[in-house]
Amino acid sequence: MTRDETFAVIFRDCYGVIWRYFKSKGLSDIDARDLTEDTFQLFYERMDRQRGRHPLPYIRSIARSVVVNWARRARAIKRSALETSVEDPELFFDPAAPEDREDEAAAEQRRALLRQRMNALPKDLQECVRLRVMGLKYKEIAKVLRVSVDVVESRLRDAKKLLGLSIGDES
Repeated sequence: MTRDETFAVIFRDCYGVIWRYFKSKGLSDIDARDLTEDTFQLFYERMDRQRGRHPLPYIRSIARSVVVNWARRARAIKRSALETSVEDPELFFDPAAPEDREDEAAAEQRRALLRQRMNALPKDLQECVRLRVMGLKYKEIAKVLRVSVDVVESRLRDAKKLLGLSIGDES
């Protein structure tokens, strides 16, 4: 049997066990599937180390490492997002290039107002906006904050509404 054929048999036999392991950790179906695939990719790369024994215990040890690393990354993303400063208005506002000093002053005034409004938002809304500005997708934000995608959508909608109304009312 070739290496790929051996892997295919092991994958077919052990996939469900590893997927259920990740589900038992409270992960969504999608996350469990992704981490299971990551686990088997690592197993494939290290398959030569596994000789003469049933591979399931080795695959389980890889799965434990994968889920621990996934949780660490999620915490690190959340921590760095919370440490991101809203003091840089360019993160949230990209005005058109000012053509003269009056336009430049008006743009600076809008940025200052936006900064003030961002700082006035409730912390949960600020977290969502910061993560979104960092480039995370809704599902990734939901993972980091441990909320549903619907909650993320709602928080971002509320933040946009509050920021838009506040700026619109005063400018």
